[in-house]
This record gives sequence, structure tokens and C-alpha cells, in this order.
Amino acid sequence: MGSTPRDRATLAEPQSGSLVLAGEAASVAHPSTVHGAYLSGQEAAYRVLDAAAELPQCGAAGGSAEGGSGGDACVAAPAA
Repeated sequence: MGSTPRDRATLAEPQSGSLVLAGEAASVAHPSTVHGAYLSGQEAAYRVLDAAAELPQCGAAGGSAEGGSGGDACVAAPAA
């Protein structure tokens, strides 16, 4: 109660670079609705997929499956 569209847009932005929030409270266009929660969840999922696409693929040059202490990580290809 009392939140503005700007507050909701801020909530929908990735937090700390890796935490993505979703739900009716993060919807600017459809706050406090199931429709807003659904669309917000889709947007958050796309953000996560876009971020994962920027990571190296496991087995590719420079990709490491261990993700050791250096912060190296890779994304495994989805199972067929």
C-alpha cells in the first residue's frame, strides 16, 4: 500500500547483480494482480536466461565445470 510505479520498477531490477525478484509487487503495469505476477515471473526468467547465456559453456575453451575459488563457472548445455 502506498508504493509507486517507480518503487515497483526498482524492485524488479536485479539486486546485487544476481538476485532477480518477481511477483505482483514487482509489476509496474499490473500491480496486485495474478496477471502481473505471471508477467513479472516471465520477465525475471528471461533476465536469468540472458545472464546465463553470457557465461562460458562447460567444455568450451576456458570453461570450467569446477567453479573453483577463482569464481570461474560455466553453464552446461541442456539435456536433449
